[in-house]
Amino acid sequence: MARANTLVNADGEGYTPRDDTSFEAMPNFSQSLKDQLQEAINAVGEAATAEDKYALINRFSAIFQDIYPSKAAYVAMFKQAEAVPEMTLEEINEEIADVRAARK
Repeated sequence: MARANTLVNADGEGYTPRDDTSFEAMPNFSQSLKDQLQEAINAVGEAATAEDKYALINRFSAIFQDIYPSKAAYVAMFKQAEAVPEMTLEEINEEIADVRAARK
């Protein structure tokens, strides 16, 4: 649960996603997953039986498994966004033409 709290409470003392050159080291992930993680954290106090606790462990595990591809998508998007300013107008027009051709 400590890792979950660190990810949810990114207040400068915990996990703070980066939007600068070190975005790959600490990528962001979806708000939906942050909300799910917070809900799981809130449910910890309600888990009374061993079965409840085991279900909660599985819930945390599933959320963490979903966070990994969300972070990977963030990194890929950020890398692509960095490449756009380096493209010439001609290259951009070629990309648009390729997309339009693929739709036909």
